[in-house]
Amino acid sequence: MPEISQRTLLGLIAALLVLCFIPFDLEANDVFFGPLFDAGHFALFFIVTAALEQFHPRRTRAELIWKFAPLLCACGAILSIEAVQPYFGRTASFADIRNGVLGACAGSLAWAAC
Repeated sequence: MPEISQRTLLGLIAALLVLCFIPFDLEANDVFFGPLFDAGHFALFFIVTAALEQFHPRRTRAELIWKFAPLLCACGAILSIEAVQPYFGRTASFADIRNGVLGACAGSLAWAAC
């Protein structure tokens, strides 16, 4: 994957995570936008986790917690976001959590495969 600076990475992650709190009033075409936003959770956390993997400090000892630190951070962010979304006019959803975790796992695996 191409190298990006930490500042650019943090800006990208911040911008993507802000999208989780913007209330969308798209009831008119829920058939289209519902699945689109569900897929968006996968893509969002794929990108976030793959970006976190770039700056993950690799240790020489195989410590389990350090191997999965970016994935655990992304999953913690997913749970935190879903917990506070009702306070921002959005609804929490187990499907969003599932899609986010699947995206985070895919991002981590994609980075490991590179």
